Amino acid sequence: VETAIQVWGHHEGVKNSQSKTPQESETRPTVRMFTLLIQAYANARELSGIQEVLQEFMEQERKGTILDGRGQQPIEEIMRYVQGLFTEVLHAYIAAGSPDVALKLLDEMTAVSQDDAAIPGSLPQVSSNVVARCVFALVTNSDFDRALQLTSEIDSKFANALDEEERKMARSQSLEYVINEAISKLNVDVLVKALDMLPPVIPESKFLEEEVSALAATVSRALHVLANQERIPVDAVLHLLHAFDVPQVRAEMSSQTPITSILDACFQRGAPQDALVVLKYFADVDHFEYKDIARILRDHRSELISLTADFEDALTTTALLARYGCSPSRSDALELVTQYGNFPADTFKWTPERVSTMLTIFEGPADAVEAESLQGEAARDYDAVLERFVRDLGAAATAGLVIRSTDLGRLANIVSLRKGEEQARAVMLEIFGQDATAPLFTDPVSANLASELGSDVLGAASEASTAPTSVAPTFQIDRRLSA
Repeated sequence: VETAIQVWGHHEGVKNSQSKTPQESETRPTVRMFTLLIQAYANARELSGIQEVLQEFMEQERKGTILDGRGQQPIEEIMRYVQGLFTEVLHAYIAAGSPDVALKLLDEMTAVSQDDAAIPGSLPQVSSNVVARCVFALVTNSDFDRALQLTSEIDSKFANALDEEERKMARSQSLEYVINEAISKLNVDVLVKALDMLPPVIPESKFLEEEVSALAATVSRALHVLANQERIPVDAVLHLLHAFDVPQVRAEMSSQTPITSILDACFQRGAPQDALVVLKYFADVDHFEYKDIARILRDHRSELISLTADFEDALTTTALLARYGCSPSRSDALELVTQYGNFPADTFKWTPERVSTMLTIFEGPADAVEAESLQGEAARDYDAVLERFVRDLGAAATAGLVIRSTDLGRLANIVSLRKGEEQARAVMLEIFGQDATAPLFTDPVSANLASELGSDVLGAASEASTAPTSVAPTFQIDRRLSA
C-alpha cells in the first residue's frame, strides 16, 4: 500500500507542480490507476482507504479530469471501464471484512438507470458479471451463507435491472464460483445446496454457448467429490438432470459424472424410479463406467422393469438395460412376452431398435428350453405369442420396416430352438420371402438370404423341403454370430 501511495503521490505532485513540462501538464489519471490503488487497499484490508479512493475517483470523474476515453470511445465502452472499477470496489469491501458495505453498494447500483449511469461521476448500472464477481468475492472469503443467499435472490432482487437471460447468466456464473470454491474447501453441505439451485438451461441461448462446458464440468467435479464422501444428494442430482436436459450438456457430463455412485445412492434409498430417470438421461451417450453400471443393473433389473406403466414403457426400460448387456430375467421375459401377446397389434409402432429389444425378450425363455425349464401351459402360451410376433414382424417388413440381418438370424435361432431347424427355415421362408415392394433386405447378408429363400413361397411347412438346401448354412452362420 505504501508503495502504491508513493507512486500516486508522485503522479499528483507532477500534475500540480508549477515547473511541469508541457508533456507533464497533460498527465491525467486513468480508471486503471484507481482500480490498482483500490486493490492495494483491499489487500491491506483498509476500508477507509478504499472509500477515500472511490470518493476521489467519482469527484475527478465529475470534473472530467480522468483519462477515461470520453470523446474518443463509445459511452458503453467507458461505462464498462467504470463498471469494472466498481466490481473491484465490491471485491475490496468484502476482502476488507465489510461484506454488508459491499452489498449495500450493490443495491444502490441496482437502482441506477441507464441514463443516470452515463453521467460522469455517477454509479454504474449493475450487470450479470458484477453480481457474479460479488458472489466470487464472498466465497473467496469463505462467506458461503451470504453468497448462497445473494444467488438465491438474483431473480427477485435484480428483476428490473437485468433481463431474464442476464439473471440466468448471473445465477449460473455465481453457482459455478460457489461450487468451485466449495470443492476446494471440501464443503459438502454447500455443494449440496448449490447443486439444488442450478437453473434450467435455455436451449440455443447465449448462456448455452458461453457457459455450458465450464458449468457441466464443474458440476461433474462436484458430484465426484460428493461420491468420494458418500454423500450423493439424489434429489439435487435429479434437479440438475432436469435443469441440464439439453443434448450438448448430457454429452459434456457423460464422460465425467459418477453414474455408478448415483445409481447406488438411488437403490440404497429404495428409489429405483430415480435410478431409471438417471439411466434415461444418459441413454444416448457412452460412459467410462460401463462395466460397473452393468453390474448394478443386473442386480436390480427386475425392480426397474416392474416400475413400467405399460408394455411400451417396459420395452423402453428393457432397451436401456440391454444397452448395458443386461437381458431381463427369464421370469421377467415371460411376463413381457405375455404383455406383448395382450397388446393391440395395430397400435404397436415398429422400429429396428424395437425389433432388437423384442428379440432380447424372446431369447431368454427360448434358451430356457434347452434347460427344460419352459414346459406345459407356459410353453404353449410362449409359442403362441412367438407365432404372433413372427407374423407381426412380417407384416411390418411388408409395410416397409427395415430389419437388420443379424436380427433375422436371431429370430431364426429362436424359432429353431422352439420348432427345430427345418420348421424354422420354413417359417422364415414363408414370412420373409423376397418381396420387391418392401425394402427388407438392405445389406449383403440379407440380400443373399433373400435370393436363396426364393421370391414367392407362401406354402405350409410341408413345402419347406422344396427350398434350396443352402438356406440352412445361412442361418447357421447367423446363429453363431448371434451366440
